[in-house]
Amino acid sequence: MSSSSVARRYARALMSIGVENGAFEKYADELRRIAQAFDASAELRDLWLNPANDRQRRMAAVDQLAGPLQLSTEVANVLRLLVERQRVGDLSSIVRAYQELVDEKVGRVRAVVTTAVPMPADVTNKLGSAIASMTNKQIVLESKVDPGLLGGVVAQVGSTVLDGSLRTQLEQLKENMQTARL
Repeated sequence: MSSSSVARRYARALMSIGVENGAFEKYADELRRIAQAFDASAELRDLWLNPANDRQRRMAAVDQLAGPLQLSTEVANVLRLLVERQRVGDLSSIVRAYQELVDEKVGRVRAVVTTAVPMPADVTNKLGSAIASMTNKQIVLESKVDPGLLGGVVAQVGSTVLDGSLRTQLEQLKENMQTARL
């Protein structure tokens, strides 16, 4: 079974519990905190990913993290299940799949806007509003800078890419000039 299908399976199971008890958005925050702790600690990664570590020690680490990370019983149990089944390596995919389910449930879409230089906050807000009205959904906008764009904007909304970059426009102009009949 592929990693993404495993991630979706775990995410759907937790989402079902979260919807049932009204805590699905809280669970998303908890999953993000776990992923951050996992990414930040080489010791924790080794403990959970190395099969040479015994089960009791790996489970003890879950219990030690549950308090400081303020994990609900449900999310802690999912983490225990991941550790038990040696699926902690899929954690980032599970977090991503779960966030997609939460976004879908609340009518939210994530957009990434890439520009050659940082955009002023008012321009970013206007762009976010335009994307929101275009999609009829709440937008979570992430801005990125890529000096290779030269100018313009590339917006990725869900799986749709709107490319208004200067580089793309120049490439299209070049292609049109090469194929034009004189």
